[in-house]
Amino acid sequence: MPLVEHLYIHIPYCSSKCHYCDFYSVVEKEDDSYFDILIEELKLYNFDFNVKTIYFGGGTPSIFKPKSYDVFFKKLNRLLDLSKVEEITMELNPKDYEKEDFKALKDVGINRLSFGVQSFNEKHLLWLGRAHKKEDAIKSVAYAKEAGFENISLDIIFGMPEQTKEEFLEDIENAISFDPAHLSFYMLTYYPATPLYSKKDEKKHEDDLALFYELLIEKLKNYIHYEISNFAKEGYQSKHNMAYWEYKNYLGLGAGAYSKVETFMFSNPKDINLYKKNVLTKRLDLKALNEEEHRKNKIIMGLRTSKGVEESMFNIPKHLENFFSKENGRVFIKPEFWLISNAIISEVI
Repeated sequence: MPLVEHLYIHIPYCSSKCHYCDFYSVVEKEDDSYFDILIEELKLYNFDFNVKTIYFGGGTPSIFKPKSYDVFFKKLNRLLDLSKVEEITMELNPKDYEKEDFKALKDVGINRLSFGVQSFNEKHLLWLGRAHKKEDAIKSVAYAKEAGFENISLDIIFGMPEQTKEEFLEDIENAISFDPAHLSFYMLTYYPATPLYSKKDEKKHEDDLALFYELLIEKLKNYIHYEISNFAKEGYQSKHNMAYWEYKNYLGLGAGAYSKVETFMFSNPKDINLYKKNVLTKRLDLKALNEEEHRKNKIIMGLRTSKGVEESMFNIPKHLENFFSKENGRVFIKPEFWLISNAIISEVI
């Protein structure tokens, strides 16, 4: 029976759709019955659960109040032993919760918060289609700290067409000023089927992005740069995301959620009604990967991190040798080349 230690739960509801977002989401009124379908889906899987991390992603998980999560966890506890869970993360929109909500959230058992700040610049927030303002982020993080949350992560996007070096440095300084345990800095990506895709020709020059990335690494030198976009204080690396990058088993629940369990990778429909129908009719769409597909996926995920992958997994082409380092039987891309890691990885798989 496959061992599953990591649980991802997708909450697709949003109050509005951000211009850059490629994740499955719907702009409609949240419905608490969705949590009941999540429970029913979980019952379909005959796995050996020893859950260590739970991650609520979206969409916008904070569109539901803490009371909804309290009810959900009571039901979840009847199905799973959660006594060994080390990390429960929730993604939040900075303007969704008031002061009392953060205390209630902590009482529910959430112990890691990931704030979708994206920028502290009002002009860039508007361009990205974010519904909050700078002050909302400042207030929300302060409320979270006051409630006793120590494991706080901030998400920032950089590389907007009109973003200056000074504006980017200001975003970095603002983020650091909160003294967060974790920071994620994502380069703006223009995904098809998003409003920003029509503006992809306006994107920043690669040289400008490289300069921004160098500035970022320099400014965050007191953090551990453990993955291309992620920085953490000692002991605060995202345990859940590390499970993805280390290619461990994880189960995704909810509309649009993905899973990887042993030789199988599978996903749920990106349609709430169809997802509900599949769960209630006990329909699972599983796809077994072959050995070569697994090898490639493991390389793709592992080379995103400072840990890399086992040296035996691939041969480094002669013309790429300067991009890699080797240590203790493992091979990894040198951090100064992480910005072009996609191009490097594509040549070794």
